[in-house]
Amino acid sequence: MTAAITATGITKRYGPVEALRGVDLEVAQGEVLALLGPNGAGKTTFAEILEGFRQPIVLQSAGFFEALTPREITAHFASFYPTPLDVDSVVEMVGLKEKRDARCKNLSGGQKRRVDLALGIVGNPELIFLDEPTTGLDPQGRRQIWEVVRNFTALGKTVLLTTLLPG
Repeated sequence: MTAAITATGITKRYGPVEALRGVDLEVAQGEVLALLGPNGAGKTTFAEILEGFRQPIVLQSAGFFEALTPREITAHFASFYPTPLDVDSVVEMVGLKEKRDARCKNLSGGQKRRVDLALGIVGNPELIFLDEPTTGLDPQGRRQIWEVVRNFTALGKTVLLTTLLPG
């Protein structure tokens, strides 16, 4: 298989603190890789280096789009891409089929996180980075996120995610 991610000798220091030391990694196309570790282990730093910048790639919240519905905002973002995924399929994939026509301002926090995920995948990327995607979600929401990851890789996409170790 073709490598979707190749990293060799990644090192990062914050003053005297060495956050990463000589990290090597190769992830094949269509695979899921989870970086597990406690807070401060360097997971997000490593992911941000691979992304090429230090900011999150998915919005923290839909924010000023609160007057729109999940379907409307997802369709709006889909219009930015040459070959987006089907909007209704994405809304269903993230578990918002029943809420597709509700105003975002009326969604729960977990449902808003699902809208954020929809915005991150609607552009049909080959590679997606998910930094602690289940934070703040209830058990049903967490299961839905893992289902999205499975569906996404079934399409031949590559997923790199970070998550905290349980405990």
